[in-house]
Amino acid sequence: MDKKTDFSPPSHLSENSKKIWQTVVPATGRSLSRLALVQSGLESLDRANQARALIDAEGIIVNPEGGKMLHLHPAIRLEKESRAAFERAWKTLELFWDRPDLNVE
Repeated sequence: MDKKTDFSPPSHLSENSKKIWQTVVPATGRSLSRLALVQSGLESLDRANQARALIDAEGIIVNPEGGKMLHLHPAIRLEKESRAAFERAWKTLELFWDRPDLNVE
């Protein structure tokens, strides 16, 4: 990629993911495939964080039909799978979190 490449983050990413994008992409975005993997990883991170917010708001245990059976919140699985997808993307890109200014939680 040349120096004139636009490193603007995709507009649908969260503010946190946009900050990560702006830090990571200029240093590692050497190809379209790497950019796609960064984007996919950050979308997974956003999805995991959205699931976590839903769990925090609604609780870890839900009673979906008002019956006697209690269930784990379905967003727990989504959070787990999305965080794993983020971690796979970052591992593939050989990125590591040694920067305290980037919030990956």
